[in-house]
Amino acid sequence: MPTQLHGPGLPGSCARRGASPVRAESEIRGPSCDLRSGCWIAAGETQMTAALDFEQDLSRGFFTTLLLTGNLADAEAALGDAIDAVQPEPASNDSLLRRAVEAAVKLPLVSTRDDLANSRLPPELKRVLSLPAAMRRCFVLRILAATPRDECAELLQIGTDHVDELTCLAARELSRIAASESRAMDFSGLEAKVKP
Repeated sequence: MPTQLHGPGLPGSCARRGASPVRAESEIRGPSCDLRSGCWIAAGETQMTAALDFEQDLSRGFFTTLLLTGNLADAEAALGDAIDAVQPEPASNDSLLRRAVEAAVKLPLVSTRDDLANSRLPPELKRVLSLPAAMRRCFVLRILAATPRDECAELLQIGTDHVDELTCLAARELSRIAASESRAMDFSGLEAKVKP
């Protein structure tokens, strides 16, 4: 069955090489129709989309495990375990993230901040990393990863009421931290204006 070529530059880029917009599958050779030329194969587009999705899943998985563990080494180990677990089968968005989360929550709670991990995060996530470990895990799973309440309780092996309580405490603490940082910034700006 013929494969439809499409993309920016059609008919220009394909026509310049004498290619027609529709070619037999057996005639298509990877380098002759690539992104640099502006046309690509539907199957290649699917592969590229899958690769981009997997890269986004890895990034999301890494930041989620980093926030859950509070430690770069533990986050990398949890994500590595998840990748190994999904290698034999096609990795779906949910399976990679789910397995990364499962690996991360099996690790012991760490309340100390990893300065290297902290330095790589935007201010909003640095605040999350500064939470006590139990609160941080509930907040990350319930709010940032949008994990259902029952599933979060099961993952953390605590009751659903405790999940709700810790998530609320985390939200209040994050609000307090943000307000405190805002006041400190206002004060330092005022102090700079007063100095001669």
